[in-house]
Amino acid sequence: METIELVLEKRLLKGKQVNRLRRQGLVPGVVYGHHFEPVAVQVPARVLQPVLNRAGFTHLVDLRLPEWPKPEKALVREVQRDPITNEVLHVDFFRVSLTERIRAEVPITFVGEFPLRDSANAVLLYGVDSIEVECLPVDLPEAVEVDL
Repeated sequence: METIELVLEKRLLKGKQVNRLRRQGLVPGVVYGHHFEPVAVQVPARVLQPVLNRAGFTHLVDLRLPEWPKPEKALVREVQRDPITNEVLHVDFFRVSLTERIRAEVPITFVGEFPLRDSANAVLLYGVDSIEVECLPVDLPEAVEVDL
């Protein structure tokens, strides 16, 4: 599994003042988790977007803050986007312990050919597009493949 690293800065502005951060090209966020005090953070949008594209919601990200002695492993838990421009407004990182099991949504990928695809009367409907799995963070699959 590839290592994805993200350097964060501690955020001092809170509430409605975060609009100033967004105008400066920074995205506000929070790092939280089990046995961990929440930390308000900020990160440049141009740095965050490639990380979100690579990590998705199933890859571990090494988060670095100057105050932390070592990087913390985290999952991207939630990304809030502007409905019109699709810009990232806020990001939540869930800090994980590598020895504790977690529950996470994993997307389903359909592979193979639908047996009745040439039939004019057949339509394949997908009832679900993700499932919840429970495992150690390092064992979290990128996707679950279902053979049609």
